Amino acid sequence: PPPVLKGTDQVSFNDILVDPGGVVRRGLLFQDDGDGAAYSFALRLALLYLQTEGIVPRQDEQNPQHLRLGNVTFRPFEENDGGYVKADARGYQFFLDYQGPAAAFRSYSLSNLLSGKVNPRAITDKIVLIGVTAQSVKDFFFTPYSRGFSEAQQVPGVFLHGLMVSQLLRAGIEGIQPLATFRERVEILWIFLWCLLGGITGIKAHSAWRFSGLGLAGILLIGLSAYLAFLNRWWIPL
Repeated sequence: PPPVLKGTDQVSFNDILVDPGGVVRRGLLFQDDGDGAAYSFALRLALLYLQTEGIVPRQDEQNPQHLRLGNVTFRPFEENDGGYVKADARGYQFFLDYQGPAAAFRSYSLSNLLSGKVNPRAITDKIVLIGVTAQSVKDFFFTPYSRGFSEAQQVPGVFLHGLMVSQLLRAGIEGIQPLATFRERVEILWIFLWCLLGGITGIKAHSAWRFSGLGLAGILLIGLSAYLAFLNRWWIPL
């Protein structure tokens, strides 16, 4: 940081985590460079705003190494969470909660702001991010809402930071929990259960038609279970 900001709470990093498929599904809260923990840009902004609401970061009572905002604890991402297998889990990562396309934020051009064409009430008491959305600046990313891999399906990095800030505020103020996953042992038991049921189905079904019907019913039941779990903020193996 510039010398005038060194050692203050106005310094943070703006790294974006991109999955091997090119989609952004995770965010960062902290990184450790060996000398100390650095805060992410989104977390710095969220904490400054939450302070005015009387909400400060705390340690989780059961896991003191976990960050707690209001009534919500952010469990750090682990390498095999959800659909991931041996992912890079370094730093303090968390699942992003899009709740719709990332481009849903209101935005104004800098020229309109400087010329007084933006209503002051549109930004009063709000977190305002200033960023570049020009195609010439290669700061664009794919999200789970991207329908393809064309440039039109990408969103600017500033929108992703806004998404992270919004998620942290909703957690601290509204108590909205982040996406949860089974522990690895529970995932193994879950998969073993369905394998066992599949084996029993194969043994008990004495005709191809019966086996096909029971197999289809099992697939639908697994899909429905995963869908209902996802609606309740759980990502389970499908």
